[in-house]
Amino acid sequence: VKKGVETSDLPVYSLVLNGEDHVFPGDKGRLAVKASHEFAMKQMPFDLIQNINRVDQLSKLPAPHREPLKSTKQTMRVAPAVMLLTEKNDTSSLYVSLAYQYRRYARFGESSAKTLRLAK
Repeated sequence: VKKGVETSDLPVYSLVLNGEDHVFPGDKGRLAVKASHEFAMKQMPFDLIQNINRVDQLSKLPAPHREPLKSTKQTMRVAPAVMLLTEKNDTSSLYVSLAYQYRRYARFGESSAKTLRLAK
């Protein structure tokens, strides 16, 4: 009688980002919380958020990643921008998630603790 569970019989943990599947390699069959968190953070699309250090950089936020609109009536003249002013030095995973969710509709920027002048 064989005891235990084969790791190949367990469900697979993966993330889908821009239509591409990123499979969690696992930790010898265990889904360790720390390892899964590190995996998820490595997959986060931090490139969607531009770090803003100077006022003149505000006008250089990249355009949103858009799919073709179905109707020409839906076109926007100016894409909205979301700017996060924070005292933290690291970009939060929640903000990156919002940037990914709304990447077709808005531009995202962040100014961290080192640039307090932008908050004024």
